[in-house]
Amino acid sequence: MASKPVPIVRAQEMEGISQVNGSEMNYGSWYLLNEAFSCFRNHEYYACLSCLSTSTELWLRRELKASSRIKLQKLIRTAEEHGLISKEESMELDKLRETRNSYVHFDMEKLPKVSHVHKIGVYESPFSSDSFAKLSQEQETINPYPTERHKDALPLFALGPTAFFTLNKIVTFFSKRYPNTDGHVNLYSIGIVERIINTAEKEYPISL
Repeated sequence: MASKPVPIVRAQEMEGISQVNGSEMNYGSWYLLNEAFSCFRNHEYYACLSCLSTSTELWLRRELKASSRIKLQKLIRTAEEHGLISKEESMELDKLRETRNSYVHFDMEKLPKVSHVHKIGVYESPFSSDSFAKLSQEQETINPYPTERHKDALPLFALGPTAFFTLNKIVTFFSKRYPNTDGHVNLYSIGIVERIINTAEKEYPISL
């Protein structure tokens, strides 16, 4: 039997989101919330939305002591019915679920649409009021979908602001329940792959 490659993983403590007292949360939700923030800072907006969705789903499942077979939409409805979350929060979590699904399945009917795009220029004095007036007057509206390829690109450009607003909403959601009132630094640990002991002498397309 051929030997399998052995990963060497180092545990490293990281500083968590300051607004939330992570020591009071279940560890999985706390970890994924911070993973979402890390993804956002590294411009990995797709991964950010996925981590936020899984963080809230895990939290709901643990709070409701629900089976893993129950879908997220049902978890959200049940949490609202039991008073665990408000109607407004239920709507926000449902919106996150729909947004995450639309990107995961790349459903063009549900992805953000762009109605128009402004082509703008940069002038000699971009910080003066005159330049801003000139800039606003000379905006040129262009076709946002000049080719079929742009239909894929533009929804992906919308990922950044979508992730930003969603991340802030979910951090607020958890900070209401686990406020970090004393400014205590909460840590979480990540497993960093240091190297692979390649006993099988296998070639990998991506190196560490």
